[in-house]
Amino acid sequence: MMPSTQQLLTTILLHFLLIYLPSTNQNSEPASVTVVECCLYEQTSNPHIYTGKLGQDDVAAWLGGTVTPSENGMPLVAGLRVAFGTVARNALYPNETNAIWTDDICRVLGIQENLNDYLRPEGGPGCGRHDLTESESVYAFWRSNDLNTPPMLMKHESVSNITMAYVGLPVGTYPNRSFRLDKIIKTIMSQFARYPHRLLLPLILFEGATSNIVTYQDSCSQQLWRIESATGFAGWGELGAKDIDARLNLTKLIENIGATRHGMASINIALGITQIRVDFLLKDLSLDGGGGGFSSVQSLMGQRLEFLKRRLEHLKFHRALKDRADAQQTVIFNMITQQDSKLNISIASDSKELAAASKRDSSSMKIIAYLTTLFLPATFMSSLFAIPIFNWDAPTLSETRGKHFWIYWAVAIPLTIFVMGTFGVYAWYQGRKNNMRAQKAREIGEEKLKEV
Repeated sequence: MMPSTQQLLTTILLHFLLIYLPSTNQNSEPASVTVVECCLYEQTSNPHIYTGKLGQDDVAAWLGGTVTPSENGMPLVAGLRVAFGTVARNALYPNETNAIWTDDICRVLGIQENLNDYLRPEGGPGCGRHDLTESESVYAFWRSNDLNTPPMLMKHESVSNITMAYVGLPVGTYPNRSFRLDKIIKTIMSQFARYPHRLLLPLILFEGATSNIVTYQDSCSQQLWRIESATGFAGWGELGAKDIDARLNLTKLIENIGATRHGMASINIALGITQIRVDFLLKDLSLDGGGGGFSSVQSLMGQRLEFLKRRLEHLKFHRALKDRADAQQTVIFNMITQQDSKLNISIASDSKELAAASKRDSSSMKIIAYLTTLFLPATFMSSLFAIPIFNWDAPTLSETRGKHFWIYWAVAIPLTIFVMGTFGVYAWYQGRKNNMRAQKAREIGEEKLKEV
């Protein structure tokens, strides 16, 4: 069947928009919101697609507007309207600071007052579905971290099979390009004809989150490889490291292993949250015939979700990040222990040499002390006999001692008693002072123990 002129014009417009559509990371006016509309009609293979820019105040009216129910007499099969706004990178919830979820948008998407608690940060991240009526349901998905799905509110009308959604794309650098606006829109345009289902948009976002996780896992794996190369130990054998101690900066390695473990924690959170959301979509898919009664579309969506679920389960073991990080952390701490042991051995060796030198000096001092003790009596006697009190020229020995010899003893004995007494008092005072300090320290220690 030859494509119609309208289909050709739609295809040309699609290619033009994909080339010139700006990404979400570019600087744009805060009020600018990108909108996308896809409508698939019976007996048509290509959906009618519209993209454009709206002011923030016009988004609610556009989301709640009427979708053309038929085209050239062909009824509408499925419709999708999505508005892509921007939120701060650290914004996780619809009404958080810098978020752009207005009351009008929440009203159009069916967020009622009894659901407002789920829009507050203290409500915690999560996902869920709330049936407004028998034919209208609202979905909410919040973001848990930078690797996870952008926050999104979505409403589906089962009678008309029209889905409308508002997605808040965080502004900032992402691990990869999975959440670029042009990439998301391109994916929606290329897949809507084959998967005209209400869960297509969250599925695309969850697949993007999974790609982010894989990219971040590879980044952590490369960081672990650098650590393994530095330590010289890996699970598949030695890397030929020589003189490890001479080229290792263990402090830097500890910082790197800590940063890697932080990244692994973010990966585990994103994996767990994404897996919970995929399980939620699988359960939601089983509640009805899937997208306007098309069982084949439901089957295709189920296959994609099951594949994504298995992929997430396998990613828990991808790259063996946890085991490798545990092994490298053990290696690093063992190296630190070995370095400390070598340092202690070196200190002990130096202490041994100092002790030997001190022993040699002590032996020399003992010899000097022995010699001093040996010659001390003779020295004392020489000094004593050199006193002028003695007259060695006297004719007799009894006349040698002068009549003033008693003065020597009168001065020497009291002076010796005074010096010894002063030393004794000083030693007693110092001992008493040390005992008081020890007693005070014990009292402080007992008070601290009582406080504990």
